[in-house]
Amino acid sequence: MISGPKLYDKAANILLKMDEGTLLAHLAGLRWRGVVWLDAKMPDYKGLYCDVLGRGTNLDTDEDEGVHCEAQRDNDLKIGERLLTYGGATLKYHGFLPLHLVLYLGAGPCTMPRRFERKQYTIRYLLVSARDRDAEEFYALGTLGAVIFSFLCNIRDRKTYVDKALRRIRELTPSRRLRAHAYNLLGVILQLRDKELQTMVKQNIRAHYAEEDLKIIEGTFLWEFGFEKGVDKGREEGREEGFEKGVEKARRDFILGLKAEGFDDERIARVVGVPVSTVRAVLYPLNGNAEH
Repeated sequence: MISGPKLYDKAANILLKMDEGTLLAHLAGLRWRGVVWLDAKMPDYKGLYCDVLGRGTNLDTDEDEGVHCEAQRDNDLKIGERLLTYGGATLKYHGFLPLHLVLYLGAGPCTMPRRFERKQYTIRYLLVSARDRDAEEFYALGTLGAVIFSFLCNIRDRKTYVDKALRRIRELTPSRRLRAHAYNLLGVILQLRDKELQTMVKQNIRAHYAEEDLKIIEGTFLWEFGFEKGVDKGREEGREEGFEKGVEKARRDFILGLKAEGFDDERIARVVGVPVSTVRAVLYPLNGNAEH
């Protein structure tokens, strides 16, 4: 069977890359520009795949800064050993040692070590637990990815915050297609929260949607209305292909929604966190990916 955490990982990775990596940079405590998302696959390291690996110019030092982020739903007491391998592989394939960020998304206490020590070396890394951060901190960033991510954080007044945050999501997604994609991501990450919060969000969304809008969302909504057919089929038959089709459809809808809002191809690529060629393959499938 396809494991649940893979879906959460995919959603977290999309959020971290959205808005030119604003959320990732904030979590890592840096400001950067010109972020480029790097190939996270390491061919010579069997099964090694970074969640998110990016590089940009640090606005405070005007030097290149690389960041590697691993999103964890569960505590991994050997995370330091993994990061040692990731760092070596990144140096080999991309020529730099990244700043490591471990993002804990679990409901229980974070018990992972904050450093990895051996006689010859010590690895330090940033360890961030979403539940220990205030939702208002990420709401204040004002970007779509950060507002969605805020639902994983500590929410002090749930009723007030849910209404405010969902209104902000609606403001940031003027097209129905883009809004449906945002709610897809929100639906996935809310599976890491309790039923009370999930129900509160669902009721708020219903209250602000016309019936015709709900029909559009039902085609892709990832929690109450059922997973995308490709995801359902993959779960039932135990195939990775079904899962990937569901994720790819959500990404395709996001790209099309941004284009409808007037974004050019290069900006869409930066926001979604994919190569320009991927964007053009979605937008112009019959034109040889020509620029428009």
